[in-house]
Amino acid sequence: MALKPFSRYISPLWGGLLLLLVSVLYLTPSLGWRVDDVQMVLFPFVLLAFWRLPRSTRFRLPVPLVVLAVALWLTSAAYVEGIFAGSLPETGAYVARFEKDPRGMAGRDLLRRYNQIARTYELPRAMQLEHVVSAADIQTFLDEHRLTPFVIFGRADWFDMEFSGNIARYLGPLLPAIGEPAAEAALREARQMGLFHGENVILIQPSGFAWPLAVTYQPEKMVVPGEPAELTRHWAAWLGQGLVGQPKLVEHLGITEARAAFIATRNDGFAEAAQIAGAWKTNSPLGLAEYFVGTLELLDAATSDHFSDTLRNSVLARYRTAAGYVEQESSPETYAAIFNNAAVALLFTADETKDLEQVRRWLDTALDTKVRGDIPLGVKAALFNMDSLARNGLLPSR
Repeated sequence: MALKPFSRYISPLWGGLLLLLVSVLYLTPSLGWRVDDVQMVLFPFVLLAFWRLPRSTRFRLPVPLVVLAVALWLTSAAYVEGIFAGSLPETGAYVARFEKDPRGMAGRDLLRRYNQIARTYELPRAMQLEHVVSAADIQTFLDEHRLTPFVIFGRADWFDMEFSGNIARYLGPLLPAIGEPAAEAALREARQMGLFHGENVILIQPSGFAWPLAVTYQPEKMVVPGEPAELTRHWAAWLGQGLVGQPKLVEHLGITEARAAFIATRNDGFAEAAQIAGAWKTNSPLGLAEYFVGTLELLDAATSDHFSDTLRNSVLARYRTAAGYVEQESSPETYAAIFNNAAVALLFTADETKDLEQVRRWLDTALDTKVRGDIPLGVKAALFNMDSLARNGLLPSR
């Protein structure tokens, strides 16, 4: 009898549904589901149940208010999931579903936090790959998505970060200024070694050199610790800024202004990534960011009218810091690239025998990098540069 007055005003059906929905939400953590995902899915049903709960329309929420709430929910859900064009999928990174993560929760966690950071600092946002990808599929995917800086995949605790094999994706306005080396024979020899100017390496020819030198830009890949999560998410988001694609920069600004804007954008991203200090399981990610800063400075200086001792020292300081961070065993691609590029930077102003001896030692270090599987670009470039030293009369032939 006591329920009759209550049921006169409240619908038992919609009240029961509302209680059921609240119970599902309460049990979500114990079921292993993401609370925010469940909240997003249940919201319209909770709203509907709450709207229909009063029997009398006089006590119900106004229809325009309900419609507005649904519209805001749709907008928020699309924004969070990166559906809108504002997510910049054509220039952002991709996060694939991790191995041994059937529900995709670990990848979604990384993506969500990555994009929160990106929105806060106005950085390029990432997109989700809803399937597990293998290393063999990554380059094909990157070839099809020419402006994607990298793909995160593999395991959640130590994820793989694979970079595009085409440096034109990264260097944009810098490449025309570098130009091609004078010696066609050098281009042919480089191609035979798997080094392609303007594609996976840059061949630069200092004044007085008859044979060019090979500089790497992005390494092929890096293994990054998934924890501490805040460090890795911030680092990856800022690295994405440093590798952002800007295909129409020259068209909009002209080559001189585009080059300045291009370098400034990358320096901001790489420099911030290099400063994400904390209790890293390995400092190799910080070393990669330092390497990118140094290499950008090297290429910028190589295309300017002069390569001063000050510029050289700045570049070498970055490479020394990077070498102190990067672990050879886990990141052989970056390790070899650091020592190869450091040797090239020193060669620009090398005027003493001790400088040439140091160049040789650094190239030897790159060549001695221990690898499993494919030979890294840094090792191939070091071999090319060792031959170049002999051809330029700087070292005796081996």
